[in-house]
Amino acid sequence: MLLDGYRDCSQQLYIQFLYRILDIKKRFKVEEMYICFFSPTLFLTGGRYDKFRKLFLSEFKFQNGFIFNASNFSYVSKRWEVAFSIWASGETLDKHKFKFSIREIGTSGSIEEIGVKEVYNLTTEKRCNNWISGICKDKEVESLVLKSALNYESDIIKKSESTLAYFMNDSNNVYANSQGVYILSCPVKRHIKTTPITKENYEKCFSLFMARRLIKSNWINQKDEYAIPDTTDSRYTEWIGDSIIYSLFEVQSGQSSLRNIRINNKIYNVYNELFFMSNLEIEELADMHRNREVYEDCIQHGGDRFIYNEIKKYNLSKEAKNVLVFAKELISESFEYRDEFNKRCPNYQINCWDAGWYQVKGLLNMFLGEMLKSFEIVFDKLREKNIDLVYDLEFLNKNNSKLLQP
Repeated sequence: MLLDGYRDCSQQLYIQFLYRILDIKKRFKVEEMYICFFSPTLFLTGGRYDKFRKLFLSEFKFQNGFIFNASNFSYVSKRWEVAFSIWASGETLDKHKFKFSIREIGTSGSIEEIGVKEVYNLTTEKRCNNWISGICKDKEVESLVLKSALNYESDIIKKSESTLAYFMNDSNNVYANSQGVYILSCPVKRHIKTTPITKENYEKCFSLFMARRLIKSNWINQKDEYAIPDTTDSRYTEWIGDSIIYSLFEVQSGQSSLRNIRINNKIYNVYNELFFMSNLEIEELADMHRNREVYEDCIQHGGDRFIYNEIKKYNLSKEAKNVLVFAKELISESFEYRDEFNKRCPNYQINCWDAGWYQVKGLLNMFLGEMLKSFEIVFDKLREKNIDLVYDLEFLNKNNSKLLQP
């Protein structure tokens, strides 16, 4: 397989098995052949399987198939699916969509169909992870490498000076939504698909971030691929505004602000370009609460951050406005606790004037837990408003939108 250029998918044993069958079919000129096998559906959906899929579907025609929970096999995770599919010699004409019955063992012990799943793949041009790509060609500057919002590596790398933040966007399917989709203010070292968020692509990045984080992975939907949405839909404009607000406060949005980080005898600062209040607003709060450290930070590292000015351009939905107003109220109400929190948890650097929501939440959890819970209820309303739109705007296949959550 490696010599024939199929390296991307060769690590999967079932792909090696199918490739061997294709080789036998070709070598011995077998004109009529049927194969039936258990496997994940990933070889029909994933981008890494494009080349192999093209070969396989030119030699075998899809007949039928069903999927079921992998836990029906002993010691296999219930989070995964397994497919049983039947193929015959010939060419599959529709190489992008495949109907699979969804099966479960019913209460009587018999196998029952509970739905039909459209397993699908996308062309390179339609994949959402390619749609958001940002190219920065301006001046490069040295940058920290983050492990998380507050933890950093001992390395320094070069980054584009105009980059606002970084969108970690692992794979392009639902399965990676829980652990492989997050935002940080600096690049990361781990091998994961990373997109610089810029002034040119931030709407696309936040749109996809929300579309991914809204959908929880389960054994039925985990291999569903994200497509470029229908941006002509009248609801898409409001979706953009919602996604910006959502991306500022979602739990996997780890934008942060850090000062005086010493690495290799040099001092580095991280500015949070996704901060949603003005420099003057924070300066006034610092003056009111006699917080000298925040006040001086406002002056030394001043200037309104990018997203503060951008938000003004959008006609935000009621739900998004409620989240933003409540977040500003929490910043104001919690300001009196900043010095005390800084003494207890200096690693949070809460006295950076543009401290990110991850940092602010640490303070809120300690001093204003009930208000934070109320904020999360308001935030959930924004979330609930947009879940169905992930399918309606065609980020994910509409035909699978009504499948029941297991």
